[in-house]
Amino acid sequence: DLTDQIARENDVRQAKLEMEISQANKLNAEYTKNVEKSKMLQNMKNSKKRTNSEQNEKESDETTEPRKNFKQHKVASSRADAPEDIKKHDNSKDLGTVLNNLL
Repeated sequence: DLTDQIARENDVRQAKLEMEISQANKLNAEYTKNVEKSKMLQNMKNSKKRTNSEQNEKESDETTEPRKNFKQHKVASSRADAPEDIKKHDNSKDLGTVLNNLL
């Protein structure tokens, strides 16, 4: 009986030790995960700051360069209530005169 009791106590002690080791490993894994996550977030913030500063530098460089000017088309409308100066002209009349001139 005495040897059985000592064996049981050793088993219980071993089980408690394994449980404590397992719990410590879980805590260590969670801690390292949080540290890595913190580093990742910090790097993302630094990268965002760096990108913003680069964009600001580019914007300041762009302001010194002349901007491109684009030619805009005049407004044309086929609506009945549109002003006469912006209404589309009927090109079929012009086509008829061109054909008459050719023939």
